[in-house]
This record gives sequence, C-alpha cells and structure tokens, in this order.
Amino acid sequence: MAKRRWGLIVLGVVIFVVVVGVALIATIGFIAYRQFDVQTVETANPDQEFDKVLARFEGQQPLIEVDPEGGTAEIHRERQRQSSTNLSNIHVLVWDPSEEKVRRFSMPFWLMRLTGGKGVSVNEGDAGDGFTFGKVKMKITAADLEKFGPGLILNFEDRGGERVIVWTE
Repeated sequence: MAKRRWGLIVLGVVIFVVVVGVALIATIGFIAYRQFDVQTVETANPDQEFDKVLARFEGQQPLIEVDPEGGTAEIHRERQRQSSTNLSNIHVLVWDPSEEKVRRFSMPFWLMRLTGGKGVSVNEGDAGDGFTFGKVKMKITAADLEKFGPGLILNFEDRGGERVIVWTE
C-alpha cells in the first residue's frame, strides 16, 4: 500500500511539472509574440513611406550595400565605433509590388542579442525572403550593429521593384 502512495505522489509531481512547463512555454511565447509589431498598408505608391524613413538618414551611407546588378554586397565595418551603443529596436520596411503592400516590421533589439553571437547570414542565391543576392555571403551580428550605432542598415531595391529598408534605433 505504501508503494502505491509513492506511485501516486510521483505521478502527481510529474503532471504538475508538465503543466507548469507548458504554461511557462506558452507565457514566454506570448511575451515574445507581443514584442513584434507588424503593420501592412495597401498602396499603389510606396514612395511616401520609404521617403519618410530615408529622410531621417539623409546623407548616411547604409552599413550594408547590395548591388542587385552585380550580385555583390559590402558591409562597411570601417564605420563601426570602438564602443558599443545600446540599441532599442530594429525596424524593417518592405514593399512587394506584386501585392501592392508595404509591410512595416519592428522588434526589440534584445531579441537580436539572443542569437548568441551567431548573427544573421545571407548566403549564396536566394536569401529565403524572395530576394536574390547573387553570390553574396554576409554575416552580421548584434554586436556589429551595436558598434555601428543607430542608423540605416540596408536600403535595397531589386530589378523587380521590391524594396527593403532596415534601420535601428
């Protein structure tokens, strides 16, 4: 009879741990989901949105320059500072002419830091987001972006009219 009680106690503890674990994972997932801000605007002319963002960075060269014609890219690491700057957000503005929609995506920069120094890679061929960067191989980490500081990271337009602007603040 004592063995049976211990079995029920162990089973109860296991069920409790599973329920708490699922609740914890759901809570973390919900908090991470709430950190993202995604907005979609249907428009035939995205220039207003892009010009408004680019006006903030007038005269600033993007950290990453991609040449869609030559399939080359350059990360201007020489513009990085010795000390890091705490960044709060990373923003992406995307225009897809086939859907005539501008998408604005924002996330807190601390989520980028969770990559553990692995960074974001763009490899040969299709980058997985519909843009083809030719034979571009790049890797940029959260630490690279913090040394660059707040500013324009990428301003890209391909031959099909798709546009992407990435910036940090």
